[in-house]
Amino acid sequence: MIAQLLSHIGWHRYSASCAVALALAYMLLLMLANGLLTIELNVNVSANDLTESVSTRWLDGGLVTRNLLASLTQTQATLAFWPMQLGLLVFSGALCVTRNVTAVLLSAIMLGLVLALHQYVGDGSLSRFGAFSVVALYLTSVSVQLISAMRVRHQLADAFEQFVPPEVARQVVDDPATLENAESVRELTVLFCDVRGFTGIAEQLTPSQLTGLLNRYFDVVTRVVVRHRGTIDKYMGDAVMAFWGAPVASRDHAPQAVRAARDIQVEMAALARDFQLAQLPPIKVGIGVSTGESFVGHLGSSHRKAYTVIGDSVNVAQRLEKATREYGVDVIVSEATVEQDRDTAYRELGTLRLKGRERALRVYQPIGRRDQLSQSLREELAQHEQAMALMRTRQWLAAKPLILQLAETSAEKALYRNYLSHVIDALRPDAPGRQSA
Repeated sequence: MIAQLLSHIGWHRYSASCAVALALAYMLLLMLANGLLTIELNVNVSANDLTESVSTRWLDGGLVTRNLLASLTQTQATLAFWPMQLGLLVFSGALCVTRNVTAVLLSAIMLGLVLALHQYVGDGSLSRFGAFSVVALYLTSVSVQLISAMRVRHQLADAFEQFVPPEVARQVVDDPATLENAESVRELTVLFCDVRGFTGIAEQLTPSQLTGLLNRYFDVVTRVVVRHRGTIDKYMGDAVMAFWGAPVASRDHAPQAVRAARDIQVEMAALARDFQLAQLPPIKVGIGVSTGESFVGHLGSSHRKAYTVIGDSVNVAQRLEKATREYGVDVIVSEATVEQDRDTAYRELGTLRLKGRERALRVYQPIGRRDQLSQSLREELAQHEQAMALMRTRQWLAAKPLILQLAETSAEKALYRNYLSHVIDALRPDAPGRQSA
């Protein structure tokens, strides 16, 4: 992708800049050759109190000469001069649309033609003029190419840093093969973030207000993802998809994604307060995080491709985001992600059966770093684990008081109200598999 961008953007900008630079260089050379412009270099050399003035002229081995005008009075030289000008004009135009090896080859061919012309005319001034012109035009095109490439790479790096960490952007721009060779099936962690109740929010705002709200939301999410070394895959309506582990491989892609998910929620809480002060609808987001093998690389048509991720982990992350509404929590993480993140404490939410998957998926809610949990939160999680163990064995009566207590003391009241509703349904006399304590 980056290689294609460098080639496409750089090509057009280089061609236009090179055409202007070579046209100016050619006009300068033509003016010098016709005597309309002369440049003299005077060098004073002191030796043994002797001062010598040296006038160096171009075709005599320096910059400018008037000998060419004299030689052009000869018939053969006069006839040869303008074909050489036509050749130089074509040569300069060809340099605008060629690069590197082709430009060197064209220069060699043009120098060969100059030498052949010298053999025909036998005029050293004319051949030196042609050789110098070829070198001058070639060096002009190389200079423009280098300047143009440096500007394009700098602009691409700035643009790419909006979607990936700065060090990754620099690595990919400096070596596009990093991205071109990144097409593979590998283990990645995918994050899917979506605004809750977006349809209702959109109905309350004008198009310009909605655009401003979305841009600020996207800016917050993107900033957090990039800060945690993730890559933005795409924006889909009010949803953002990001992934970790590519284009540059990472061993801790799962912990990075989980930390990003938690930081997004912190940033969104602050953004919601800003929206409220601005009399805009406060927004909340749900986030799903999933780890698994996925294909990462270029996908699309011959006209347009995108560097993206496809696979089961993408579908799971999207389904987990939707499940946040059912469980009443902000972030849900897959079991595979939890297994690779030993630094974070999690609350088990239960098992979730996703459509199209044979095996139910055990899901979790990230709480915080294990070494930073308060004693009260540790006790709450221990009580939660006890209640979950009782519910797994269908000991509803024993689980009910624990869940009632958690519903009163925990900050996740919506979650425990859902559990309590499930327990009450299970305790109904006609409930299947009812088991007493």
